[in-house]
This record gives sequence, C-alpha cells and structure tokens, in this order.
Amino acid sequence: MRFDEFVGAYRREPGHYPHYQAEVEARLADVRRIAAQWGELLYEVLALGRAPLPQEWNAFSNQYWLWAQNHLGGVSEWATTWVEARLDELWESDAEPEEVTALLDSLAQLGSEVNFHRMNAKALPFWASLLSGQASMVGRETVEWCCLHLANEALMLAQVREDLIDDDLFFGPDGRALRGVTTGALTEIDAYIALLDLTRRDHRVLVLPGPPQFERWARSANADFLVIDTEHRRIRGVQVKSVVDRQQAERYDRARITLIDGSRDLQNNRAMRTDARRSDRHVVSWPGMIGAHYLRELKPGPLTDRWIERRRLIQLKIAARHFTGAVASQNRSAYAVVRDRVAHDLTSRSGEPG
Repeated sequence: MRFDEFVGAYRREPGHYPHYQAEVEARLADVRRIAAQWGELLYEVLALGRAPLPQEWNAFSNQYWLWAQNHLGGVSEWATTWVEARLDELWESDAEPEEVTALLDSLAQLGSEVNFHRMNAKALPFWASLLSGQASMVGRETVEWCCLHLANEALMLAQVREDLIDDDLFFGPDGRALRGVTTGALTEIDAYIALLDLTRRDHRVLVLPGPPQFERWARSANADFLVIDTEHRRIRGVQVKSVVDRQQAERYDRARITLIDGSRDLQNNRAMRTDARRSDRHVVSWPGMIGAHYLRELKPGPLTDRWIERRRLIQLKIAARHFTGAVASQNRSAYAVVRDRVAHDLTSRSGEPG
C-alpha cells in the first residue's frame, strides 16, 4: 500500500494511556512522551513526506541513544529495585494473593510500555535510512548488528522468565498478566529478527517497530512492525501474536496488516513443566528460541569484533546454548515463512494478503 494511503488509518497525536499507581505513572512520563515523538515523526514522513533536517535528526537520535543506553532514563533499574523491594515486603508480611497479583500486574504494565524502546533503540540505522532516503545505509553489517543486540535482549528477558519460574510466579494464575507481557515481548523480538531477513536480502526494505500511534491506539490497523519499501514507497503493517486464533484474525485490517503467529510461523512451542509439584509436561508458547539460535549460529570474526568483545560474545553463545538445550534451530524455516508472506503482502497491488 502507498504511504499516503496507508497512513490514513492512523493519527499523528497520541491517545490516552491507562492509569497505573502514582509511582509507576511518574516513571512512565518520559517513556510515553518519547515514544509518541517517534509516532509523530513517522506520521509526518508517511503523510507529508516531511523529515527533520539532518542536524535536527542527529541531535534527536543521539539524545535518544544516550537515554536508551541509560536504562531508559533509569526506568529499567528503578523497576527492578522497586519490584524486588515490594516482593520482599509482601513475603515478610504474609501478603494476600491479591496483593502479589497486583504487583505482578504493575510489572506487566511497565513491561508493555518499554518494549517499543527495547527494540527501537536498535532500529536507529533504519530510521536514519528512511529519513535520509539513503537505503545503502542498511547493508548486511547493520542487520547483523541489530539482530545481535535484539538477541541479547531476548536472553535477558528469558532469564527474567526463568527467575519468575523459579519463584513460582510465572505459570500460576497470579502471574497471568506478567506471563502474557513477557511472552509477547519475546515473541516480538523473535519476529523482528525474522523480519530483518527481508532487509538482509534487500537493503531497500526497512523494518521499524510500530510507535504507539501505529500500535497501541490503531485498533484494527494495530501494527507491531512496519515494513517499508523505500524505493517504491510502499508499506505494510505486521502484527505479531504468540498464538493467532480465528477470532483475532478477523479483527485486523487485512488490507494493511499481516499477522505472524509465534506458535505456527516462528515455531515457538516447547513442552514444559508448568507445575513444580508435578512431573508431567505441557506444550506452551516458549518464544526467545529464534534469538538464542541466532546467537548460537553467529560466528565470531572481524565483523562481530566491531560491535562486541569476543569474550562477551562467547559468553552470550554459552548462555544461548543453555537456553536452547537440545532443541534444533528452526530459524531458516521461520525466516522463510515470514519473509515470503510479508514480501507478498507488501507488493500486492490490492493490499489484500495472500
């Protein structure tokens, strides 16, 4: 679909966020404001063909990178400390289950709002390419740099998941919201790595995380990612779900949105013990495997030496091996499924998915 036609389903201005506890709200102010700025920027590019001047972009992107590198202005560090302190208080006071559930729900809310930045901080080269019109900026090295850092994020989230399982806070009913957010975030990271195979094969095709104007408030045009053909000025939204059922599929604007199913398309399933008191296993959504296998398959060399110390990369590969265990990599298959479907929908003249 053409830029000007596609953007008709979206608004430049941010919508309204849900209200959380006062201390959580205060910490989210910059997270929300900065995310909305990215949505405004993208809207103006698509609707008006208007991009910031090079010096404006450089100042904005440099400031954003520093903010993101500082744990999103300290939000990530604060959230960890706050949750640990609150959990200690609840355990010591023999809290009611409802209080534990409320805390886990707050943590889930925080996670849902920072996930855009978790991915977008790695997407700055793609934004720069879109705004400058220089597709040559996103060669293979840029793609692999982005995938490496996305995979690192996946490992960190997977460790959080393991910690929650060890504390019996993941599979139980109290952790339903947090389980959903963690699973969703890992599924999106896996999907992003798979989608970037489009750029690896054609640097004129960019993939950006969807800012909140294009995701949170977009209803049937909700897009977790935006796949952009810079040469032909075409764009396609991509929505990622851990599992896509028929009722969900019918809610989306098929002319704009391609659905990716984490279970079927990314093959993110695994038999797990969901109750520490029982030995039987159940097949559950278990994303993060694509990110982990990406690291396992990444060979240290002159290219990776530019981005990461070799010793650190070896440590990541060992952690990835622990996470994947004996499960074989399905990355090539997942890349092909996602790549072929999205590429077809992006180039379809009718805008309807195949």
